[in-house]
Amino acid sequence: MQRDSLTGKSALDLFPDLFAAPPGDEQADALAPPPPDPDWLTDCLDPGDGSGAANIPSALVAIVPDGRRALAADTLEKMGYQVDMAVTAAEGLDLLRASRYDLLLCEADRAFADLHRTIRQLPPGRRRLLFYAIVGPRLHTLYDLEALAFSANLVINDREMPYLE
Repeated sequence: MQRDSLTGKSALDLFPDLFAAPPGDEQADALAPPPPDPDWLTDCLDPGDGSGAANIPSALVAIVPDGRRALAADTLEKMGYQVDMAVTAAEGLDLLRASRYDLLLCEADRAFADLHRTIRQLPPGRRRLLFYAIVGPRLHTLYDLEALAFSANLVINDREMPYLE
């Protein structure tokens, strides 16, 4: 076979049978698929128990006990959050399994690596409802690319913690 014999030919010219519509399939392009069932949304929404507690936003603070932790908890409580504290990653994971949180403020530390890994692997329906912020000394506050790299919504440098309000 000569090399120049295929010059100027398209795949349609070379393989017309592959691009031909199957017999009786003329109407397939005109029919639209049915809309998806919206019931999948109920899987990721917490219906609440009717007590009104579902309207109170909740936050989990997973920071080693120091001044930053107390500052974060006080600030979030002033903002109307019901705050739970976790000292270790295991404690944070237990709290995440037991309840749904609107906000997770977690330290960028090896001690919380399991918690970070779990957040990255949450199903999209649940992760979408969680605002995930990471605090650490090497982070750059409001740096979107860094937040993206950590699969977080927000990164905060330790020096910026007093301005959290």
